[in-house]
Amino acid sequence: MARYAWFRQDCGNIIGKQKDTYNFIENEVKKNHGPLGKLYPQDYVSEGDSPAFLYSIANGLRNHENPTYGGWGGRFEKFDKFENVYVDAEDDGNKKKSLKRWVKDANRNFGARMDWCVATSYEDANHAPIAVIKGNIDLTVKSGKKIKMDAGKSSDPDGNDIQFNWWQYKDAGSYDGLVELQNSENANLYFVAPDVSKPETIHIILKVTDNGSPVLDSYKRIIITVLP
Repeated sequence: MARYAWFRQDCGNIIGKQKDTYNFIENEVKKNHGPLGKLYPQDYVSEGDSPAFLYSIANGLRNHENPTYGGWGGRFEKFDKFENVYVDAEDDGNKKKSLKRWVKDANRNFGARMDWCVATSYEDANHAPIAVIKGNIDLTVKSGKKIKMDAGKSSDPDGNDIQFNWWQYKDAGSYDGLVELQNSENANLYFVAPDVSKPETIHIILKVTDNGSPVLDSYKRIIITVLP
């Protein structure tokens, strides 16, 4: 993996202090979740270093491959004064959004990990679903090509029901437009590669969500390079 440096403002300024998480921290972290939970030092989620750690969680977003892809730890863009330095990027013109769009997912994952701390068996805690894409997750196609993506083999290790949600992460790709996604809440997605005048990339995110407690998510990122 390439080595990068990235910099951001204090995360309290980037995403704000999550003062709606008092109950979550009190009941899902500090109480009845073992000695590690008791050590949690704050009354709500407001951790300046968490986004850096979140890059190490293998959730399928592939954000470890390139800082510009974006994931639970936010998204970055190249700083033109230094070769391998990246700074906070803006999603939809908002510097907070590249982190805030994932906050609920990451917090639920945190809650599940605290449950694992005190579970006496595998069945006593929820686990994230397994997102599966048939075929390659990097595609090269020509404009006008109809693309089908099949996630029908996705499953949940606890036997929970799962839901699908496909969406285009526009800011992560080079194509300056939105493609029309058909069947975006089902296992099979369809869309037509747009007309382009030069090679462009489109990032499609599959989010698979279970109905366990807490609700958990897994992802797959498909990167499509569209040729004229």
